[in-house]
Amino acid sequence: MDTAENLIYLRIALAHMCDGFSSSSSSKLTSLSIRTKILFLLKNGDLTPSELIGALCIAKSNLVNTVKPMIEEGVVVSYRNENNSKNVFYRITEKGISELREYKMKLSSQYSFVCRGSDEQISEKLKELTNLIKERIDIC
Repeated sequence: MDTAENLIYLRIALAHMCDGFSSSSSSKLTSLSIRTKILFLLKNGDLTPSELIGALCIAKSNLVNTVKPMIEEGVVVSYRNENNSKNVFYRITEKGISELREYKMKLSSQYSFVCRGSDEQISEKLKELTNLIKERIDIC
């Protein structure tokens, strides 16, 4: 994972406490919305609504209210499993991948002004922290 991905993962992991970043006007472009979290989780593979709800610790209504416009905008698609038509899955589209890439670029430019060290050094430290968190909790 690159630095921006490590930051996203970390912020999802810390979501029950806070977003981990200030809400100053300079960080509003990079605040981590449910929409961005969904895109990030789906980039690793298709997920069911239950899996997203569990990973994000959100109510079903919040997921539905977020995903519906995402489907309408074409950043996510939903489909049913051929073997079990009861299971709905969500998949990120190329448009969604592009949106996530744009978010990551904004996030990367924001932290580069705040953090000291090279991108590689920062990424490595975030990876270490993320791995410590992964050992203690399960997010996807």
